[in-house]
Parts: sequence; C-alpha cells; structure tokens
Amino acid sequence: MRSDTEILILGPVEARRNGEIIHIGGHHQRAVLAALVLSANHSVRADELAWVVWGDDLPSSADGTIQSYVSRLRHLLGADAIVNEDHSYTLVASCEQLDSCRFERLVHEARSLSHDDPAGALEASRAAIELWRGPVLGLLGDEEFAHLESIRLEELRLLAVEIETECELRLGQWGECASRLKALVVEYPYRERFWRLLVEALFKDGRRLEAMASYDEYQRWMAESGLEPQETFDDLVAGAGR
Repeated sequence: MRSDTEILILGPVEARRNGEIIHIGGHHQRAVLAALVLSANHSVRADELAWVVWGDDLPSSADGTIQSYVSRLRHLLGADAIVNEDHSYTLVASCEQLDSCRFERLVHEARSLSHDDPAGALEASRAAIELWRGPVLGLLGDEEFAHLESIRLEELRLLAVEIETECELRLGQWGECASRLKALVVEYPYRERFWRLLVEALFKDGRRLEAMASYDEYQRWMAESGLEPQETFDDLVAGAGR
C-alpha cells in the first residue's frame, strides 16, 4: 500500500491519503476492505469475501464481483496494496498504516509502563483512546464476520480507559478522575474495576461519604445482577474505618 495511505476501522471504515479522505465506495466494497483489514498481511479466500458480502445467498456473479471490488480498491489504495494469489487476497500494510494496529501497540505500551512510569502510561493510554472515532467498523461492526473482533477491540479500549484512570489516580488527579468514573460506572456497570477505582478516587479526594455510597451501590448492583464479585474492596473499606 502507498506509504502516504492509511486505513481506519476504529469508527466507520475510512481510507485516507495525506490526511484526506479517499472515497472507497458503497457498503459491499467497504465490507470487503474491512474483512481484508481484519486479516491484514494474511490471505483471505475469495469465497470468504463473498460470504462477507452476501452471506449464504450468493449470486451467480459472486466471483467476478469480488474481483471487481478488489480491483477498485487496488486503484484507490495502490496497485501493490492487495496481493492476489491462489484465489485469495492479502492486504499488505504496515502497522503505521492501520489505526487498529497503532491502537494495540499503544495499549501494550501503556500496560508495560503502568507499574513504573504512570506519566508515560497515561500519555500512551490517552493516545490510544484518541484514535477512536466511534464503534469499530461503524455499521459493519455488528456483521457476523466482524462481531468478535469488534468485541475484542472494544475490550482493549476499556482496558486503556482503566489504565488511564489508574494512572490519573497515582498522579494525584483524584477529583477529575472521580467525575469521569461516575459516568463510566453508569455506562459500564458490569465493569467492576471502574467501581473500585471510583471508590478509591473518592476516598483519596476526601469524599468519604460519597465513597461509601458508591461502594453500597456497587454491592446492590452485584446482588441484583446475580454476579459473583471479582474485585475486592476490603483494603479500601478497612482504611476508611468501616
């Protein structure tokens, strides 16, 4: 793929050249590109691409139409962007050309730095989160071919948010962190780590009553949902003298 070209899937599928959006066609052609990106630098069989586009209801012209979609994508992305070999297609791209790859690299960096360098981990986690423009693959994210990868990337995004808030706590940004975590536990009540971080942030910010109220709310939610707690709050609650 041309070095000045990148493909974005952390949001609606987009291709850009020197920052300018490349119009990559309609829904079916975008689906073909999305499938190739999800298997970047690995081959995808032509019949797999046909299934991505039409499911089990394949038209008689499926093979020729897939070839046409790939030909158009080559024209848009560069002649060497997609390699055709033995009835399979491979999108050839570097990590820098794929936002999903850059995102995973930044999350790994943040995770590696989080123990000894919270400031560096905070910077990396924020850079990772900033790559997101919306749900993975946009409207294509719920398609069967993309569903599992969409879930995996979303879990990594939430991990990046956890690292970000943990580092903010370690750097003394308690009030700001508590405000963000209050919204996060409403949006993701099943994410126990957010609850613990919220209680910790409130305690450290000197808001003991709010911290205990949040802890009680967490316990009620877990009891009502029938889930087994995976996080422990014993150290926080004991430190508060309850």
